[in-house]
Formats: sequence, structure tokens, C-alpha cells
Amino acid sequence: MRRTGLIILCALLLPAAGPEGRRLPTAGPLRGICVFSRDSLYTGTKIGTGANQRLTELRNEAQAETDTERAALQNDQAVFTMQQSTLSPELRMQLQDALAARHAALLAKIAQRTRELEQTRQIVTAQIDAASLTIIKEMERSNQCTLLLARESVLDGEGTVDITPVVIEAMNAKLRTTPFPRVTLPLVEGLVSR
Repeated sequence: MRRTGLIILCALLLPAAGPEGRRLPTAGPLRGICVFSRDSLYTGTKIGTGANQRLTELRNEAQAETDTERAALQNDQAVFTMQQSTLSPELRMQLQDALAARHAALLAKIAQRTRELEQTRQIVTAQIDAASLTIIKEMERSNQCTLLLARESVLDGEGTVDITPVVIEAMNAKLRTTPFPRVTLPLVEGLVSR
């Protein structure tokens, strides 16, 4: 068993040779293969970084809105907790129900804002992808790419096959950022994100 393993190891380490001891031809570099980083659309382009900044602003606005409501609710719950021993059972039950309803409404609003922000992100991402597709195709043609691979999936290679920098440059020259609003969805009663 050891001898067989040693023979296989030697065969793997020796250069490939033909019957007369000549070296067998090996494949040359593959032509027409290019790589591209899709993530760079959102981190390296003006339109991508602008979209990321705007999405962050929208997220912060939604967070501030719900934080304000949460603080008011927590304040009212603290007041209720301090005063509940002095309240009649009927009034205590009414106030508990009102606080529970406000809490449920706040959770529903948080879930709604989360859905709205996610839908906004999906729409903006799709728009950037669509706008970049034409530019990517132009760069593929001008760089004679017959196969385009995701840069993130390539372990090693020449930097010359990476068309990401030229795509980013072309996108920055052709596309401008534009502000966009948060998608507004109707409130879905009873739906709470956990």
C-alpha cells in the first residue's frame, strides 16, 4: 500500500511527458474571461454610495419616528405602574388595555417601516442593476469578454481581467444620483414583526 502511494505521488510530481519523453502541450491562458465585482456597484460608484447614504437616512428617520413613540409609551407605562395601586380595578383595566393597544400599534408600525425600507432597497437595487447592465455589456465588448465571472468567486488571477474599475469609471461618468422617497405601504392590521 505504501509503495503504491509513493508511485502515485511521484507520478503527480513529475512533469507530463509523452511516450518519447517529450513534454505534452498544456493549455495556454484562457482568452475572453473577465471578472467583475457586483458589490462595487454599491460601494465604488457615486450612484451606489449615494443610494446607500439615502437608505441610511431613511432608516434613521424611521428609527427616530418609532423611538419617539416608544419613549412616550414607556413613559406612560412607568406612570401607570407607579399609579396602578391607587386606581380602581375598572380604570386600571382600561389603562392596561389602552397601553397594550398602543404597544401593538407601535410593533405594527415598526414592522411596516421595516417592510417599506426593504421594498425601497429592492427597488433602488434593481434600478442600479438595470442602469449598470448596459455599461457592463459595453465594457464586456470593449474588453473582448466572452465569459464574465463574479470577482468574489475567483480565487486567483491577473488583475488585467478585472473590468470592475472601468465599469465604475463609466458609471460615475454617465449616471447621477437622485434622491428617492421611502416606499409607503398600507398598514397591515395584526401583522407584527418578531
